[in-house]
Amino acid sequence: MNNRIPTLLGILSVTIGVIAGVLLVENRQATKLYAALDATPKNVRVTNVSNDTMTISWTTLKQTSGLLVWGKKRESLDEISGSSEKTYTHSYTLSKLEANSDYYFLINSDGTSFDNNGIPWQAKTGPKLARSPHSFTISGSVIDRSGAPVSEALVYVVIGGGSPMSTQTSENGNWVLAISEAREQNLMSYVNIDPEKTVIQLHVQTGKDAVTSGQLRLKSAQPAPRIILGDIEAFKNSLPENLGTLPEAKVILSTENEPITGFGELINATE
Repeated sequence: MNNRIPTLLGILSVTIGVIAGVLLVENRQATKLYAALDATPKNVRVTNVSNDTMTISWTTLKQTSGLLVWGKKRESLDEISGSSEKTYTHSYTLSKLEANSDYYFLINSDGTSFDNNGIPWQAKTGPKLARSPHSFTISGSVIDRSGAPVSEALVYVVIGGGSPMSTQTSENGNWVLAISEAREQNLMSYVNIDPEKTVIQLHVQTGKDAVTSGQLRLKSAQPAPRIILGDIEAFKNSLPENLGTLPEAKVILSTENEPITGFGELINATE
């Protein structure tokens, strides 16, 4: 009987060790999974599309580095743009592009590559247009509910129902955007801008899914009323009548090679 005791204790010890090891591995796997989810690009949007530029932006739930791997051939993405700086919001402008051309891209977030359900995202430049006859700039600032400036917030703008534009807030929460070359959704012409009548839709996005949306006349956006992040009543009194919901803003998504519309999640990596 005494000879069995060490054996039973050994078996018990080994069993406890195995269970502890399994739990440790599972905990590590869960930690890695949550970390990957936090780094997943959200709210992926293509804005500021012209004949030779486009801006690609997204947010993450944690501060991550962000790189764009892109090119003209879906099977061979040979260009890299981005930054090793860790932030919640990411916005990069691709320049010197070719007019009327398709471009494809993947997002590398904290070293992990993300695509659009197994294929790259797709966006297309517009044709080259003559110089815009307009010369308009809008501006504003973003603060949180405590009154502190919100830096690096993504500010999305739709002018007169046209193709979406974007910029980011500075360290002191200010933002400025030249809208003279705002294009129609089909990118074939400039938006007809009337300071008295043209309606501007604003949508502010941060990495922690704090958003604010509002609408106002162009003449009221020079500068726009201060935006309070998370305030659903933004610009409530800036328009004399109810203008309804935000108009759709076209971008191109690579799924089935068909255009996807919508001002909200224009391209969503998590769906």
